Amino acid sequence: AMEGFEEFYDSFADSYDRMTADKGRWDTECPFLSALLKEFGWRNILDAGCGTGGEAVTLAKLGARVTGVDATWSLLEIARQKAQDANVEIEWFHDDIRVLKHPVLRMFDAVFCRGNTLPHLLTTEDLKATLTTFNRVIRPGGHLVLGWLNYARILNARERLVGARASGDKLILRFYDFHDDHLVFNVLTMDKVSTVVGNTGVTWNSTTLKPWTFEDVEPVLRDTGWSVICQWGGTDRSPFVSEHSKNILLVAKSKP
Repeated sequence: AMEGFEEFYDSFADSYDRMTADKGRWDTECPFLSALLKEFGWRNILDAGCGTGGEAVTLAKLGARVTGVDATWSLLEIARQKAQDANVEIEWFHDDIRVLKHPVLRMFDAVFCRGNTLPHLLTTEDLKATLTTFNRVIRPGGHLVLGWLNYARILNARERLVGARASGDKLILRFYDFHDDHLVFNVLTMDKVSTVVGNTGVTWNSTTLKPWTFEDVEPVLRDTGWSVICQWGGTDRSPFVSEHSKNILLVAKSKP
């Protein structure tokens, strides 16, 4: 039930980093990641749903040994280039995070799954399979760092607009359609110069997301052998408040 999102990301892979302001983001998050590595002493890290590799490259620059996995080839290509430019060694694999069938995936100290990867898992079965798989590739007592958008707040406020950004010659608009048990995430890209008449220079791509809340995810974590040890509303480690926090960020420990 994750189908369909590969084409979605393929369609705007080249503008993905501009859309998400990737470069500035990792400069900002570096102190948080650095503190986590010091605190927990993680050496071997799996970045599950690594996208264009920003987090994996940042972790590698901080001295961790990183493996990146994603289901979209075009994003992995960008990630590979990013690692090369940053002069860091990272192993990249094209794989499905629900199964991680790649034989070389070793025992990791920590699995990172952030950047809103989780909502691409559309059913409880998929969520359960993924969290079980993460526990399989981790050493006993290892950790999971999970981060996604706080949908409790988004749904409550009926907040449709995710972001609007002008980038080079393009305008990129991201917004939601709300449905009973899911969201449709839309990305509308418009060329600034071309006329919008007749829709030339306009591309519209959509994918389905499951708006998981902490209340949805926490019992599934417990069922799959994880216990939540830290819960924050963002990388500033502010307390998570479902009405206000922009994100849900948690660290879970694998029961040995």
